[in-house]
Amino acid sequence: LADGAERASRALPLRERVTFMRQTSRDAGVIHPNSGPRRLWDFCAALVAVAMVLNPNVNVMGSAFFVADAALNLHTGYVDKGGTLILRRGRIMRHYAAGWLLPDVLGALGPSALAAVPAPRRCAVGS
Repeated sequence: LADGAERASRALPLRERVTFMRQTSRDAGVIHPNSGPRRLWDFCAALVAVAMVLNPNVNVMGSAFFVADAALNLHTGYVDKGGTLILRRGRIMRHYAAGWLLPDVLGALGPSALAAVPAPRRCAVGS
């Protein structure tokens, strides 16, 4: 496993190589967080976010993009606090659900979806 992590860190087109302390076994279909396609996706996400700020007309397309981004994040590995590269789908999903899933989904839905949530009703005292 350490050999695979070492090969992955050597393949990264960075000035400094990323070194993982350990790596879990990899489930089929799990995306390495530093893979070329994943980095390209993240770059596109930044461009879409800027486009959404500059041009409100792209909000529908941007929202669809960020829904897809949330789905992709459920299948992208991460590095835990101990430096271990996690590539097991169950652990990835639990980690994402405990952290960024809710903010990502709310952000993808946009402010109009949040405005559609009805305000809580207040009961009159004594009724």
